[in-house]
Amino acid sequence: MKKLLTLALISFSSIALSTTPRGNHYSDCHLIGQNDRHSFKMTAYMDKGDFYSAFQMFKDKSCEKPSLTVIYGSDFSLGLESNGLVEFDHTPTHVFMVLLDEDVVDFYNDVNRKEGCGIKDWKINMPKDVNGLYCHPYQMPTIGETLYDVIKYDDSVLQFGGIPYSWDITDSANRPTKVHSLKFKK
Repeated sequence: MKKLLTLALISFSSIALSTTPRGNHYSDCHLIGQNDRHSFKMTAYMDKGDFYSAFQMFKDKSCEKPSLTVIYGSDFSLGLESNGLVEFDHTPTHVFMVLLDEDVVDFYNDVNRKEGCGIKDWKINMPKDVNGLYCHPYQMPTIGETLYDVIKYDDSVLQFGGIPYSWDITDSANRPTKVHSLKFKK
């Protein structure tokens, strides 16, 4: 019985390890925002329980004029696999935003607007801790609060259920049941 249990645990570990993406994975340029007036690219890095991402938004539709970057780090673990999807739980260790354009700095510092995460002393190229803040239109993750997602990893292509569109899935009952079409490639 002990050998059977050990064999079962080794088999489960092999399944999880075979679906673990390692290293950097990059998205293509994608449209975002009202009337698709902006664009974004994202890099996702995973290895040995560490997950990092850099989400860069652009002022144009072609990912040429950077406006801001969100830098995210977390510890992660993989759970059960079902229908090609693996549970992906990640607990933030840091969440920073950096504004990369003077117009965006002015926009975020405008006291009549709520887009600036509640921060009104933004400076260009100066990272700000946005952990737990609402940065229109997203609720930023809170350090130490586990987030629940799923991943699919097939032929060096990584997909998430929530990331980068949902950073606030803090209830495992709300874990996505499918991945969205955004693909990250090595």
